[in-house]
Amino acid sequence: MTTITVFVSLVLFCSLLSLYIWFNKTRSFDYFRNKHVFITGASSGIGKSLAIYLATAKSARVSLAARSLNKLEDICKSIQEKGGSAQVIYLDLCDSSSFTKALEQSTKGFGNIDILIANAAVNNDGLCFTSLSLEQLDKVMQTNLRGTILFIHLVLMNMMKDNGGHIVGISSLAGYRGLPMGSIYGATKAALSNLLESLRIELYHTNVHITTIHPGFIDTPAIQGMKHPKLFLLSAETAAKKITNAVASRKYTYGFPWVMEHIVMRFIRYLPETVFVPLLYFLTRKNFA
Repeated sequence: MTTITVFVSLVLFCSLLSLYIWFNKTRSFDYFRNKHVFITGASSGIGKSLAIYLATAKSARVSLAARSLNKLEDICKSIQEKGGSAQVIYLDLCDSSSFTKALEQSTKGFGNIDILIANAAVNNDGLCFTSLSLEQLDKVMQTNLRGTILFIHLVLMNMMKDNGGHIVGISSLAGYRGLPMGSIYGATKAALSNLLESLRIELYHTNVHITTIHPGFIDTPAIQGMKHPKLFLLSAETAAKKITNAVASRKYTYGFPWVMEHIVMRFIRYLPETVFVPLLYFLTRKNFA
C-alpha cells in the first residue's frame, strides 16, 4: 500500500510539474506575442540575448537600442533571418538629446512601446572608488542612473497616456549592500531599485506594471575585467529566459541565481555592520594594497 501511494504521489507530482511548466511557457509566449519591446543596451550581454530570445522565441517586435550601430545591425539581421521582427535604434543614454528621436523612430516602426527593458549599464571594472577617474565615475552615473531615469520617465509618460505598459529595470544583486570594487556600480543599481519600487507604489492603481530584476554574475563582456570569483556564473542566454519568465509573470522583483538571491545575499543583507565590514575587508583585502 505504501509503495502504491508513493508511486501515485510521484505520478501526480510529475503531472502537476509538467502542467506548471507548460502553463509558464504558454503564458510567456502569449504575453510577448506581437508586443513592441524596447531594449536598451541591446548590443551585447543580457540585452543582446533578451532581444534574440524575445524576437525569435516569443514573437515580440523588438527595438534594439544602443550606441554601437554596427553590432545592432548584425543582431537585427540574425533575428530577421530566423523569422523574427526587429529594428535598430540609436540611443546614447549619456546624451538626452537622442531620446526623443529614438522614441519617434521606434514608434514609427512598431507603434507605441508596450514593454521597456531598461538594461543598459556600465560597471567600474572591479576597481576601487579611489582608483576611478572623474570621467569613469561620470560615465557610470550617466548611463546607469541619470540617462536611464530620464528615458524611463519619457517612456512612462507615453504609457500613462495609453493606460498600459510594462517597465522592466535590470538592477543587480550588487545593489543590496555596499560591496568592495563595486562602489559606484552598486550605488547606481541600488538607486534604480529604489526608484522602481517607488514607481510600483505610485502606479499601483494603473495598468502600468513595474518589474525589477536582480541578476547575479552573468557571463558577459561587462565582467571580464573582474578579478574576484564569480559565484554561480550563468550564461546570458540562461539569464534571458529567466528574465522573460519573470516579466511574463508580472513579478514585482526577481533575483537569480536562486542560491545567490535566497541564501548568499539574504545572509549578507542581514549581517550587522560590525561583522559585515571586517569580513568583506578580510576576503578582498589584497585588492587594496
